[in-house]
Amino acid sequence: MGELPSFVVEHYLRRGGCETSDPEILQIAADATESFVTRILREAQEISKSRRAQTAACDEQAAPDAPDNSAGKPSKRQRTAEEPPQDSSKNDGSILHLQDLLQALRRF
Repeated sequence: MGELPSFVVEHYLRRGGCETSDPEILQIAADATESFVTRILREAQEISKSRRAQTAACDEQAAPDAPDNSAGKPSKRQRTAEEPPQDSSKNDGSILHLQDLLQALRRF
């Protein structure tokens, strides 16, 4: 991750009630913020991986049991409200969905 600009850190500290222009304090706040955001994003990424693995496992289990699968067409599983829509293009898993981020934020 890149470094947060000091004017941004100073602005948000001021909004939180902390007036400082000390560069060391600003750097400490920037480092703490970056660390916190990184932890949240890593947690969201793990949640996303877990959700995708669970969805893939459900798809594998549903495919052989589909009653109308005799024509050779893949079965379509109904998507729940909790699941994001699946993109028809190849997805390497690098897309982070809002639901994964919200779930990670609930843990903090």
